[in-house]
Amino acid sequence: MKLIQCILTDNDCFRTKRGIKPKGVMVHSTGADNPTLRRYVQPVKGGDGDYAALMAQLGRNKNGNHWNRPGLDVCVHGFIGQLADGSVASVQTLPWTHRGWHAGTGTSGGSANNTHISFEICEDGLTDPTYFKLVYREAVELTAHLCQVCGLDPLADGVVICHSEGGGLRPRRCGALVPPPWQEHGRFPGRCGGGAGPQAGAGAWPRPEA
Repeated sequence: MKLIQCILTDNDCFRTKRGIKPKGVMVHSTGADNPTLRRYVQPVKGGDGDYAALMAQLGRNKNGNHWNRPGLDVCVHGFIGQLADGSVASVQTLPWTHRGWHAGTGTSGGSANNTHISFEICEDGLTDPTYFKLVYREAVELTAHLCQVCGLDPLADGVVICHSEGGGLRPRRCGALVPPPWQEHGRFPGRCGGGAGPQAGAGAWPRPEA
C-alpha cells in the first residue's frame, strides 16, 4: 500500500469538525471512467501538507472540479486511483475519525456517515484487468490498515461493507448490488456473498504472493 495524505480542508464537510468513533469501513466506487486521483483530490495553497510536493504526485486538475472546494455535499475519507506517474496509491482526504458525507439516511433512520470510514475507488473503463488487480490489492491493504488502526474485526458482520449494504444501516452480507468493478471481475473486497460471483467473499482477497 502507498498511502499519502491530502486533507480536503476547503470542503464544507471538513469544516464541520464533527467526529465519529469508526465501527467499520464502507467501500465506494466512483462510477465514472476516470482512474486519476487528480480528478477528485487537489491540495490548496496554505492548506494541509506540502502543496508543491502533492501537486507533483497527483498532477493538476485543469477543470477545477475536484472535491477540495466549498459548495459540495459529499466528502469521503480517501480515494484509491492513479497518481500522475500512473502508479496506484491511496490518498487520505479526511482524518479517519472525522464524520464524512458519503451515505444518506437509511430506512432505519441511521446513517453510515456516523459509523463508517469511507473511501472511493476511481473506476476506469472496467476493461483493464491490470488496473483492477492493482486497485483491488490497494483496497484490501487500505481496509486492513484501517481495521488495524481502529481495532476492528474485518470479518465481523457490518464492519467491511459496500455502499449498497449501508442504506438501511442494517449491514448484511450483500446478496445483490455490489460496485460494478467487482462484479465485472468477480471479486469484492469485503464480506460479501451471493450475487458477486463464484469468488465472492472474504476468501477472494488476494494472497500476499499474488
